[in-house]
Amino acid sequence: MTNLVISGFGPETGSQPVTVLQGGPSGAILEQPIDSDRNYQLTLYGPDGAAVTGFQPTDPLTATMWAGEDQQVLWNPPVSWISAANATIQLSFTASGLAAAGITPGSYRVQVIVVAGPQTLVAFDGVSRFTAAPGSSTLTPVYCQYADMKVYAPWLGSLLESTEELTGFAAERGRARQWLDDLIARNYRGGVASVFGNDPSGGPGGIWGTRRTFIYSPYILDQLVQNHLIVRPAIVEATAKYAVGLVLQAQLGRGPTSDFARLADRFLADAHNSAVCLTCEIDTNNDGIGDIAVLLGTTNSFWA
Repeated sequence: MTNLVISGFGPETGSQPVTVLQGGPSGAILEQPIDSDRNYQLTLYGPDGAAVTGFQPTDPLTATMWAGEDQQVLWNPPVSWISAANATIQLSFTASGLAAAGITPGSYRVQVIVVAGPQTLVAFDGVSRFTAAPGSSTLTPVYCQYADMKVYAPWLGSLLESTEELTGFAAERGRARQWLDDLIARNYRGGVASVFGNDPSGGPGGIWGTRRTFIYSPYILDQLVQNHLIVRPAIVEATAKYAVGLVLQAQLGRGPTSDFARLADRFLADAHNSAVCLTCEIDTNNDGIGDIAVLLGTTNSFWA
């Protein structure tokens, strides 16, 4: 068996077969949205270009899907003979089966085995790639917009986003917010608001506060989650530059990387330089006035 022709059938293709890929039994790639149903017809050919003969309808077929290497089996997709005499096999991926098996968007190894008499034959050994489908996930909150990123990188639109990325580099902008929130939480000094910012009297440490711990303040983390940070232009600038740096880092490996690496380092460095000049104000009561200030440019001595 030296050749394999794969045709996919799905609701989106009507009744006509669509050729997905032609190639050998190893290295083939089957791709579909994870919320769709599709049947793949595998036809096995011999060196002479004719379908292999000699299979029986009772010859067992087994399909296996796993993450790769020697990982455990995740799913046994339905597989059956269309015509053993003509060496045609149907391999099916259904949305319900994928969901039940816990398959998420990504690439997985797939193998189809035929047991013909004393022989165990690999009829198919390739990759199935499932693309994301609409769901209920929400985007990570951000401090900057795509337009803000383009202020510092007007050429950003030339870095084409793949179908796996979020519009306007939303994932990178979300990570930029997480980066800044982490800096704020790590540099919160407590002071008269005590270690966790919830004791206006100063607590047992008096007006100088108590000895800090290495643990993040749950109070400050909660304030940030509730979007109580006052987002001033300097915060937009720092996070926009950081997001651009993340986008550039993601281009490494997609071609000549020297310029991408250099620009990524520059934008990330600019973001850090902007961050150390920030005074981050947290408005705990939503009156538009900062109630807690966190200076990111001060030395953190672990004393309030």
